[in-house]
Amino acid sequence: MNPSCVHAVALNVEANPAKGFDSFSANSHTQTFALCDGANSCAGSGLAAQWLSVQMVNHQGNQDLGSADSEDALAHINRRVFLAHQEMLTLHPETGSTLVYLSATSRGLNLASLGDSYLRLYQPGWGGFGKWGLIHETTRDINAQGNPTQLIGSEVCNTLHTHRLPPKGTYIAVMLSDGPGLAMDAAYIGARLSVLGRSTPSDNDLQYLCLSLAKEALIRGCTDDTSVAIIWIRYK
Repeated sequence: MNPSCVHAVALNVEANPAKGFDSFSANSHTQTFALCDGANSCAGSGLAAQWLSVQMVNHQGNQDLGSADSEDALAHINRRVFLAHQEMLTLHPETGSTLVYLSATSRGLNLASLGDSYLRLYQPGWGGFGKWGLIHETTRDINAQGNPTQLIGSEVCNTLHTHRLPPKGTYIAVMLSDGPGLAMDAAYIGARLSVLGRSTPSDNDLQYLCLSLAKEALIRGCTDDTSVAIIWIRYK
């Protein structure tokens, strides 16, 4: 049985006209979610990021690409990203985008990342009654200067990072573009999750927290595109 999911996003909060290149897509039927951050220095990156996020959550029914709810789901996700990369080279040349991706299936959570965006996974400690603690953070591709070393749709796109977590308990996934992810560390976000309690949150609860975190990142000096998505996941 697939888990219950609730999600919300605060996207490109207070972005000026020269920015706003983040895109978030969700497919509630397949319980797949993707946040993409287009390269700010490239014209058309906002459209490229939007195209990529939609492609990642809407390819679940394509038999050639496989199912997210299968033993070899991570290989299928890798294949989906490779095909999207090839299409982006044609459809959106001279652009590039990061990706953080999550699918919640009966077999567990499938995670994927490429670029410098953030995907942090939390669970409550002490058998579900303790504080929300970080249990996994996807790999970020950055150099010594903090710039992304690979992007989907760019000349450099070599390795998709994937991970699977078991179908057990309650998770909160927090997706952030690199600006707010740098402004707020994992411990701070975990402490802020305490406002959600243990009961199932509403989408309004998550929306409020997403927007609150985005504004906190701006207060802390974030000058990049500012997007925060939260996905609450419970396995029966």
